[in-house]
Amino acid sequence: MSVLRYLHAMFLASQLTHTNKAQPTVNCQNFKFVIDEHVVYNHILEGHVFQRLTVHSATQCHMNCLHYYCLCVSMNYFPPSDENNCGLNDANKEMEPAAMKWSQGGNYYDLVRSYTVKVR
Repeated sequence: MSVLRYLHAMFLASQLTHTNKAQPTVNCQNFKFVIDEHVVYNHILEGHVFQRLTVHSATQCHMNCLHYYCLCVSMNYFPPSDENNCGLNDANKEMEPAAMKWSQGGNYYDLVRSYTVKVR
């Protein structure tokens, strides 16, 4: 199931179960990104890139994934490339394991998010 379809289904489910009880709200969203963690070297996730960007580092690619594209859950980064070296993915290797492919020089990164939920 694509991330977009999953989010749509979750939205519909929340609307169907809406009551006057206290509703949870996301209080804080935390991210973890370490260059040498959550990476699969010489592999990329094929068929799930929704945006290609030109950046100077894996950290810049990650920041675009993190801040500008809410559907981004992983990224492909090609360090030696000059153009379109950052691919933002709408799936990750757990969601689509068959999409992980060997690619010389390409690196796959997961975006690790955690949430703190506060009930009012």
